[in-house]
Amino acid sequence: MRSKPAENGKGFDHNSYQSPDSVNQLRWDLKAREQEMKIFEYYKDLIAFRLKHPALRMTTAAEVIANLDFVYTDTTGIMAYQLTRGQTDDAFEEMLVIHNANRKTAKLKLPTGGGWVLVGNQDGLSDETIRTYEGGARISVAANSSYVLYRDTNIGDYNPTPMIVAITVGSSAAITGGVFLTLYIIKKKKAILA
Repeated sequence: MRSKPAENGKGFDHNSYQSPDSVNQLRWDLKAREQEMKIFEYYKDLIAFRLKHPALRMTTAAEVIANLDFVYTDTTGIMAYQLTRGQTDDAFEEMLVIHNANRKTAKLKLPTGGGWVLVGNQDGLSDETIRTYEGGARISVAANSSYVLYRDTNIGDYNPTPMIVAITVGSSAAITGGVFLTLYIIKKKKAILA
């Protein structure tokens, strides 16, 4: 809606504070286009979500410092933080906000200690569940997007159980599943674990 074209019509004015209205005007006619309308609706969602969640409106530095922890600090292009509600009456006890500034999808392992409910991504933001994840599960965060999740302790942590597969060859069987074992089968069909 505001592209700031240069007065001479060639290029853009990158420092327009002294430029006329023809450069600094808001082009409301552009808002009607589909892509701009999607962006407008997304911003409406962001504003409504912030108004609904007091944890996102803490008023003192001390409150923010006490309730905010940055995560994934060693991952290039990712800025993420966990925010607890502190003294606010927010419906979400803990939120995880992930911003992916990379040009490709980022795959991250979610914190453990309970599951996570995705309520915001590149398509919108509300209190409605988009998807749920177990704690410790992997999440794919789309390129150049932000995700908002809240912790749900009714959802457990990701705990993969090793799968055991038995393969019989002649008179021996090999069992695999993280640990390799060999079973020798004796004539009387008794198994001895070696």
